[in-house]
Amino acid sequence: MAGFRLLLADDDEDDFFIIRQAFEELGRPYDLQHVRDGKELLDYLSANSGAGRQIPDLILLDINMPLINGFQALEIIRKTEAYAQVPVFIYTTSIDHEEKRRCMELGANAFFTKAYTYKKVLAFVADIDLFLNYPYRMPQPKTTTSKQ
Repeated sequence: MAGFRLLLADDDEDDFFIIRQAFEELGRPYDLQHVRDGKELLDYLSANSGAGRQIPDLILLDINMPLINGFQALEIIRKTEAYAQVPVFIYTTSIDHEEKRRCMELGANAFFTKAYTYKKVLAFVADIDLFLNYPYRMPQPKTTTSKQ
Protein backbone atom coordinates (compact mmCIF):
# COMPACT_ATOMS: atom_id res chain seq x y z
CA MET A 1 0.00 0.00 0.00
CA ALA A 2 1.41 3.36 -1.00
CA GLY A 3 1.54 5.96 1.74
CA PHE A 4 0.00 9.37 1.74
CA ARG A 5 2.18 12.45 1.35
CA LEU A 6 1.83 14.97 4.17
CA LEU A 7 3.47 18.35 4.52
CA LEU A 8 3.83 20.07 7.89
CA ALA A 9 4.47 23.82 7.72
CA ASP A 10 5.64 24.81 11.21
CA ASP A 11 8.64 26.70 12.52
CA ASP A 12 8.77 24.53 15.66
CA GLU A 13 11.09 21.55 15.15
CA ASP A 14 9.72 19.85 18.27
CA ASP A 15 6.21 19.76 16.79
CA PHE A 16 7.56 18.07 13.66
CA PHE A 17 9.45 15.49 15.73
CA ILE A 18 6.40 14.68 17.88
CA ILE A 19 4.00 14.41 14.95
CA ARG A 20 6.47 12.26 13.00
CA GLN A 21 6.84 9.99 16.03
CA ALA A 22 3.05 9.69 16.34
CA PHE A 23 2.71 8.73 12.66
CA GLU A 24 5.45 6.12 13.10
CA GLU A 25 3.60 4.73 16.11
CA LEU A 26 0.43 4.56 14.02
CA GLY A 27 2.29 2.12 11.77
CA ARG A 28 1.15 3.45 8.41
CA PRO A 29 3.49 4.27 5.52
CA TYR A 30 3.13 8.05 5.52
CA ASP A 31 5.63 10.33 3.83
CA LEU A 32 5.81 13.33 6.20
CA GLN A 33 7.78 16.33 4.94
CA HIS A 34 8.53 19.50 6.88
CA VAL A 35 8.98 23.15 5.95
CA ARG A 36 9.73 25.88 8.47
CA ASP A 37 7.78 28.86 7.18
CA GLY A 38 5.16 29.96 4.68
CA LYS A 39 7.72 30.87 2.03
CA GLU A 40 9.26 27.38 2.17
CA LEU A 41 5.74 25.93 1.97
CA LEU A 42 4.86 27.86 -1.16
CA ASP A 43 8.26 27.11 -2.73
CA TYR A 44 7.77 23.39 -1.97
CA LEU A 45 4.29 23.37 -3.52
CA SER A 46 5.47 25.25 -6.58
CA ALA A 47 8.41 22.89 -7.10
CA ASN A 48 6.21 19.80 -6.70
CA SER A 49 3.20 20.81 -8.78
CA GLY A 50 4.70 20.39 -12.24
CA ALA A 51 4.39 17.45 -14.60
CA GLY A 52 5.50 14.22 -13.01
CA ARG A 53 5.62 15.79 -9.55
CA GLN A 54 3.30 15.03 -6.69
CA ILE A 55 1.78 17.58 -4.39
CA PRO A 56 0.93 16.56 -0.82
CA ASP A 57 -2.29 14.78 0.01
CA LEU A 58 -2.68 17.00 3.08
CA ILE A 59 -1.05 20.14 4.47
CA LEU A 60 -0.78 20.74 8.21
CA LEU A 61 -0.36 24.49 8.60
CA ASP A 62 0.68 26.57 11.58
CA ILE A 63 -0.54 30.17 11.67
CA ASN A 64 2.39 31.88 13.40
CA MET A 65 5.40 31.44 11.15
CA PRO A 66 8.11 33.79 9.90
CA LEU A 67 8.33 35.32 6.41
CA ILE A 68 4.85 34.32 5.26
CA ASN A 69 2.37 33.42 8.00
CA GLY A 70 -0.28 30.73 7.82
CA PHE A 71 -3.09 33.11 6.84
CA GLN A 72 -1.09 34.47 3.90
CA ALA A 73 0.04 30.99 2.83
CA LEU A 74 -3.50 29.61 3.00
CA GLU A 75 -4.85 32.47 0.91
CA ILE A 76 -2.21 31.86 -1.78
CA ILE A 77 -2.78 28.09 -1.72
CA ARG A 78 -6.51 28.52 -2.32
CA LYS A 79 -5.89 30.94 -5.19
CA THR A 80 -3.38 28.69 -6.98
CA GLU A 81 -5.13 26.23 -9.26
CA ALA A 82 -2.37 23.59 -9.14
CA TYR A 83 -2.90 22.95 -5.41
CA ALA A 84 -6.08 24.78 -4.46
CA GLN A 85 -7.87 21.50 -3.74
CA VAL A 86 -5.27 20.09 -1.33
CA PRO A 87 -6.88 19.71 2.10
CA VAL A 88 -5.37 22.10 4.66
CA PHE A 89 -5.68 21.48 8.39
CA ILE A 90 -4.66 24.37 10.60
CA TYR A 91 -2.56 23.10 13.52
CA THR A 92 -1.71 25.98 15.80
CA THR A 93 -1.36 27.11 19.40
CA SER A 94 -4.09 29.69 18.83
CA ILE A 95 -7.39 29.42 20.68
CA ASP A 96 -8.66 32.68 19.22
CA HIS A 97 -12.14 32.27 17.70
CA GLU A 98 -11.51 35.14 15.30
CA GLU A 99 -8.40 33.41 13.94
CA LYS A 100 -10.35 30.18 13.51
CA ARG A 101 -13.13 32.04 11.68
CA ARG A 102 -10.58 33.72 9.42
CA CYS A 103 -8.87 30.40 8.59
CA MET A 104 -12.17 28.77 7.71
CA GLU A 105 -13.16 31.75 5.55
CA LEU A 106 -9.82 31.49 3.74
CA GLY A 107 -10.55 27.84 2.94
CA ALA A 108 -9.06 25.69 5.70
CA ASN A 109 -10.69 22.28 5.94
CA ALA A 110 -10.27 22.01 9.71
CA PHE A 111 -8.80 23.95 12.63
CA PHE A 112 -6.99 22.20 15.48
CA THR A 113 -5.34 23.66 18.53
CA LYS A 114 -2.03 21.93 19.22
CA ALA A 115 -2.18 19.17 21.76
CA TYR A 116 -0.35 19.48 25.06
CA THR A 117 -0.05 15.75 25.67
CA TYR A 118 1.34 12.99 23.51
CA LYS A 119 -1.92 11.05 23.94
CA LYS A 120 -3.77 13.95 22.29
CA VAL A 121 -1.19 14.13 19.49
CA LEU A 122 -1.88 10.44 18.84
CA ALA A 123 -5.62 11.19 18.69
CA PHE A 124 -4.95 14.05 16.25
CA VAL A 125 -2.84 11.78 14.03
CA ALA A 126 -5.58 9.12 14.17
CA ASP A 127 -8.05 11.78 12.95
CA ILE A 128 -5.74 12.58 10.04
CA ASP A 129 -5.43 8.88 9.23
CA LEU A 130 -9.20 8.52 9.26
CA PHE A 131 -9.65 11.55 7.01
CA LEU A 132 -7.07 10.36 4.47
CA ASN A 133 -8.47 6.85 4.31
CA TYR A 134 -12.12 7.96 4.39
CA PRO A 135 -12.12 11.55 3.02
CA TYR A 136 -15.88 11.89 3.27
CA ARG A 137 -15.47 11.83 7.08
CA MET A 138 -14.12 15.18 8.18
CA PRO A 139 -12.46 14.88 11.59
CA GLN A 140 -13.83 16.91 14.44
CA PRO A 141 -11.24 18.75 16.52
CA LYS A 142 -10.66 16.93 19.80
CA THR A 143 -7.44 18.61 20.80
CA THR A 144 -7.80 21.48 23.19
CA THR A 145 -5.56 23.78 25.11
CA SER A 146 -6.39 22.15 28.42
CA LYS A 147 -3.64 20.10 29.98
CA GLN A 148 -5.82 17.14 30.87
